[in-house]
Amino acid sequence: MKTFVIVDVEATCYDDNRKDEIKPDCFVNEIIEIGAVKLDHTGKEIARFSEFAKPKLFPKLSKFCTELTTITQEDVDNADDLEKVLECFLLWCDGSTLISWGYYDKTQILKDMVRNDLELPHYLEIVEEHHSLKHLHAKWNNLKKKRGIGMGGALRMEGLTLEGTHHRGIDDAVNIAKIFRKYIDRF
Repeated sequence: MKTFVIVDVEATCYDDNRKDEIKPDCFVNEIIEIGAVKLDHTGKEIARFSEFAKPKLFPKLSKFCTELTTITQEDVDNADDLEKVLECFLLWCDGSTLISWGYYDKTQILKDMVRNDLELPHYLEIVEEHHSLKHLHAKWNNLKKKRGIGMGGALRMEGLTLEGTHHRGIDDAVNIAKIFRKYIDRF
């Protein structure tokens, strides 16, 4: 039976325009949350995955990051290392087709794996089965912006309402899944 994993990751971040905090030299984004919803071939929810991950290179969250995501320093301090979280996530995916809103999530997972010398065999299988719903949504709806629109705009366009907190991995995954269900027959 074909299954789909709708994934959204949140990562450490800074706002370059803020004057009250300065981004450290050589700063790189690191995953701090993986949120995902697994659906069966009909779009029925099978399971959810929601885990925080502890950043290694820049372990202190910026004020901006906490304000944007609502993820606290305590959340990441008490989390498992990214290697363990990624391993659990990829095993949980179990050969599902990976869907995200854009390519950022797939790219960030890959960057963090390379940066942390993680060799997780399931990753290559999952990457080959990845689709950007954002770009497909733009194509299927003949949008002028070929790169697509934001998740919130797509929800409104589809007559759907935003659930939960935007920029939280699990909540965004749930919302992306709502859009995905409208197009599941194309997969």
